[in-house]
Amino acid sequence: MPAEDLGDWRVDWWLAVLALAQNAPGRALELFQGSDVRAPWRALRLALAVAVAGELAGRQGGADLGVVARDYEIVATTDPSYASASFGLSRVRLALGDRIGAGEALRRIPAASSAYAAAQIALCRAMCAGLDSRPPAFDDLRAGAAALAGVRGDPEQRAALRRDLLIAALDLLERDGAKADPSGQLAGVALTVDGVRAGLDESFRELARHAPSSEQRISLVDQAKPVPTAQPHVILTTCPACEASVREGDLFCEACGHALGPPPAEGSAP
Repeated sequence: MPAEDLGDWRVDWWLAVLALAQNAPGRALELFQGSDVRAPWRALRLALAVAVAGELAGRQGGADLGVVARDYEIVATTDPSYASASFGLSRVRLALGDRIGAGEALRRIPAASSAYAAAQIALCRAMCAGLDSRPPAFDDLRAGAAALAGVRGDPEQRAALRRDLLIAALDLLERDGAKADPSGQLAGVALTVDGVRAGLDESFRELARHAPSSEQRISLVDQAKPVPTAQPHVILTTCPACEASVREGDLFCEACGHALGPPPAEGSAP
């Protein structure tokens, strides 16, 4: 190997990696920035390393996230195959309160990329996240639902993402006074309080079916119990086997599967 290929940049590089492992991203950033790398392919990798170290340092108040976003942008624009740069750019833009910019970064990742599914999941989460006490708008949630439609496979993950979208929608409708839209749809439900609550009920029960323990399953089923205002006649009781909440008239407990028996016939003696 030529002597020039064994230059000092490798020393700085591995010292920077060690600094990252020691939770000293500010020191790592200095070392990466001081590396003398001339080969173009190495320079692009170094630019990504600088961005990563800068992002970590920024979380500790040791770097300007606007500069970090620029570094990620350079890598993502120069070579779109660096999906990690697009993910990093999205994270930093979210930290800066730029939801639209975060979404744009993730949409750069093409459908043919092995990172596409992860990008759609991250996009869905970004669109329903609260930023500096600013909730998402319905347009943001619709964009998140569109990303969710591109997520295939794991039904538990899909249910969790749908739950997060619908929780954000319910907050808009109930807490922030957003106008309901009975003709509109979000993640398969009408954009009304009752429609969103019904969708949340479905999502929590789907998550309960995949819960690894009975305690988690009971907790998720209980979270699905809030009764829509349009159904005040629904009465809750307790499963005798696991003590989870069940609706009067249910044939079995969704938490543990215990048979509850048919509801009493109308007019029958108590």
